[in-house]
Formats: sequence, structure tokens, C-alpha cells
Amino acid sequence: MQIHKTPDYVYFNHSAHVNRGVSCVSCHGKVNEMPVVYQHESQSMSWCLDCHRNPETALRPLDKITDLNWKAEQMKPDEVAAFLAKYGNPPGSGTKDFSKVTALTQEDIGLTLRDKWHINPPDKNCAGCHR
Repeated sequence: MQIHKTPDYVYFNHSAHVNRGVSCVSCHGKVNEMPVVYQHESQSMSWCLDCHRNPETALRPLDKITDLNWKAEQMKPDEVAAFLAKYGNPPGSGTKDFSKVTALTQEDIGLTLRDKWHINPPDKNCAGCHR
């Protein structure tokens, strides 16, 4: 079991992440399968910056935030259609016909949500996380 503590000078706001589609599982792992809960990821500055630079790897629809077993690839065709109707096609996907897609990737979903929700986490301004 790994034990990690975020330094006191680091500001972390759970709601800023959860309200933008980052699930608990992205940072804490599958707590539903842990006999004793621990932080699954390192919580290092490098690890945080990797996600801030590529948040699409962690974004999911808000109604899937607490579904720790959710995976983009497991969406049913009707869920894919509903997602695309609500959010549209991923940016930069002009060559792919999404009207016939029955499975989306994490990248498809993450890029779409990042674009539609205007997600641009601080990755160059230290004051975004350090107080």
C-alpha cells in the first residue's frame, strides 16, 4: 500500500475536479475494491501536471463520476448516440462519421468534454495550485 501526502503549500479543490468530470478513480484508484483506502496515484507535481496538460485522459460525463467501473469503451450504442447528441463530435474528428459509431474511446469523450466545457486547467501558472 502506498501512502502519499500532498504538501501543505499545495491547494487542492476536489469540487473543481469532480464538477468538471474527473472521477475519484482517476486519483484514488478503485476504492470500491480496496480493503483499506489509499491514494493509488503518486499525487506528485509531475503526475498532476501530466493530467492538467492532457485532461481528456481523465474526463467523463458527470453522471459517471461515481461509477468507478465505468469505461468509455463499454458505452452501449444508445448511450453513444445520446452522448453525441448532447455534446457533438470530438474536435478534430472531421474525417470520421460519428453517426454510425457504436463505441467511443476515452480520447473521443475526453476531447469532446474538454472542448464543450472549456476545460483549460492551469499548467504554467504555479499560483493555480500553490499558495
